[in-house]
Amino acid sequence: MCEFISWVDVKGKAKFLTYDQIYNTIRGKQLQKHNGNQDNLIGHGAIRWYYRLELEGKDCECSDFSTPANFPPDIVKAINDGEFRGLGVGIDLLTASAWKAYDEVAAPAQKAYDENAASAQKAYNEVVASARKAYHENIASARKAYDENAASAQKAYNEAIPSAQKAYDEATAPAQKAYSEALASAQKAYHEVAAPAQKAYDEATAPAQKAYHKAIASARKAYDEATQKEFWDLFMIPENRNPKWR
Repeated sequence: MCEFISWVDVKGKAKFLTYDQIYNTIRGKQLQKHNGNQDNLIGHGAIRWYYRLELEGKDCECSDFSTPANFPPDIVKAINDGEFRGLGVGIDLLTASAWKAYDEVAAPAQKAYDENAASAQKAYNEVVASARKAYHENIASARKAYDENAASAQKAYNEAIPSAQKAYDEATAPAQKAYSEALASAQKAYHEVAAPAQKAYDEATAPAQKAYHKAIASARKAYDEATQKEFWDLFMIPENRNPKWR
């Protein structure tokens, strides 16, 4: 996954994405729909798609905020103006005391997120386990019926062989045909059971999967809102900034 902050250098010009571009522009809304994954809206792929760069330019990234010298001037200005609020945080942007204040908000937010994620995962796993159990029971039942039919057909075939010594070819042909037909019938019966079993499994797990992702997204949103607000509110107060960023 690309680092915060990422940009594409195009002939000395930094192409990057701010919160406003992603969430408050038509192209940004198209990007959200195109990517699907809300965790990857500021990486190189997203930047290239937004600016229609394709193979043009060089991918760059840096997570060392100890000095503005690590970033292009346009990104330094965007950081100082708080344009990345809601997209990420940089530990070196704040003084130690300001970071401590941020951590006091971030720690319980992380705890709440972890608890919500664990609860959603548990609920999802319980539904999946139940659906998987039903699926395997149906498959086992279908397999048992298939094996019994196959054994019966094999037995009938074997019994026909010794009794048809005089007219071996004539006797074995219908026996083989009957065997094949029996197997085909058993195979068909197996698939007839397996298909609805798979469908039932998919239908049982789909709502759980949806609920799981919804719960995770909600928990992540609450975490991001709490931590991003605290961090950028602190950063916008000059005395809270790393002296190199004042």
